[in-house]
Amino acid sequence: MSEMKCMLIFSFMLSGFVCAEPAVGVFAYLPYYPNFSINKPPKAIEMLFFTKSKLKQPITLSFFRTVDRETFDPACCIEVVDLNQVAVNELLKKYAADTDFIDLIKGIKGYQFVYRAQVFGVGGNKTQKLLLINGASQFAMPAVEMQIKTDMIMHNPLVSSPVSVKLVANFKKGNIWREFYSFTVGGVKNDFSVPLQTGG
Repeated sequence: MSEMKCMLIFSFMLSGFVCAEPAVGVFAYLPYYPNFSINKPPKAIEMLFFTKSKLKQPITLSFFRTVDRETFDPACCIEVVDLNQVAVNELLKKYAADTDFIDLIKGIKGYQFVYRAQVFGVGGNKTQKLLLINGASQFAMPAVEMQIKTDMIMHNPLVSSPVSVKLVANFKKGNIWREFYSFTVGGVKNDFSVPLQTGG
């Protein structure tokens, strides 16, 4: 179940739950292959979480492959422990020798903050192992602050209690082909998009 950071508040007059809404955004897995050296092990791997909201404490996330626009294959889990924000311009300079790496970062839209992520120590499922342990390709996928340790396909809502998260994915808007992710959390929409991907 999600780590929802709920605090039970008591007073003489009332009691109830005050819950922070889960963070949502895009998780990017970015092995670095300078000068098209993809036939060799990557020189480095960056794992990044792109989000609209500034994080105030560490979080654990699941990310999702799209089965259809409202059905998803979850991968558990990654975590953000380092709350220092990542400077995207510095990444673009550091990894300039890998144009695919650069194109993917430049193609992620809708975020305001970027944080480094890492693989969570326990609870990995088959999808995570396939994508992270054996994965050589760069990808970007929607991510939600929760732990889904099942390998079963998930349907909306992704979180039923205490906060419902609805995720809708589209691959085309108008004449534009991209991957568009629309999260609705507490009635508020959070929209992101990434370049159209063929891997994963």
